[in-house]
Amino acid sequence: MPEEFVDGDAFKNGMRHLGSAVSLVTTGTSEGDWQGLTASAVCSLSAEPPRLLACINKLAGPHDAIVETRNMCINVLAAQHAEIASIFASTKDTERRFKTGSWSSSKSGAPVLSDCLVAFECRVSDVVDKGTHSVVFGDVVAVHAHTEQAPMIYYNANFGSFGA
Repeated sequence: MPEEFVDGDAFKNGMRHLGSAVSLVTTGTSEGDWQGLTASAVCSLSAEPPRLLACINKLAGPHDAIVETRNMCINVLAAQHAEIASIFASTKDTERRFKTGSWSSSKSGAPVLSDCLVAFECRVSDVVDKGTHSVVFGDVVAVHAHTEQAPMIYYNANFGSFGA
């Protein structure tokens, strides 16, 4: 029996009303090249052991690098990061990505945004392909928090925030 799905546009319109945190998922390649993208499909998976998951579009530039290097950093953005979120969401202006903001390199080589709300350095433990995206599972190996800031939220195709 074939599965039936709702129309893709109806699904996307519905998902616009699911507010979520905004993150930059970054990785560092063996050649020292940094790559990253803006993501809102990131969530915790377990506390023991500490694990996160991120859903990454297979057509996104950093997808293959994350799968190959087996490292990623989930940089959760604060309210003041709207410009950098837009830059990382664009497929056109990739040269500006790591020229905006203050960056350092994690032990694994993944870029960490110095003033993000919180950064989770992860070792990729598994990748599951589902439709247009891969679900990337990350074992958290380090956490860098700056929680005195207000978080950035993505809702109805807009970046917003509420008090810290």
